[in-house]
Amino acid sequence: MARSIKSKINIKWGLLFLLVMFLILLAACKNKETIRVNITEITDVSTGQPIAADVYVNGNLVSQGVTEATSDVPVPGEFEVRHPDYEIWKIEIAGKTDKTLRGPVKLEPLLSGKMEG
Repeated sequence: MARSIKSKINIKWGLLFLLVMFLILLAACKNKETIRVNITEITDVSTGQPIAADVYVNGNLVSQGVTEATSDVPVPGEFEVRHPDYEIWKIEIAGKTDKTLRGPVKLEPLLSGKMEG
């Protein structure tokens, strides 16, 4: 009888230990070095018309043909909004913050004859 109670107590402590380790692991994953970028609208700077553009994080396409976007960007990292008829809009993320970078992107049209790059 006494041995059965000890076994149950050991099992409970073991389960509690596993739960605590899981929570520590979960917290570590949550605090990875990223920052959230939320683009509320993508428009032409002169007309205000919405533009369906592509969004890149560190050179990788993450959204295509969108007028708004949200992405987690690794720190350090780059967030870009691209459209073939407009200048590339880019922000470089150099430091960590708990806040979300949020706001509109207004794209400048490419000048005729100007090369992008």
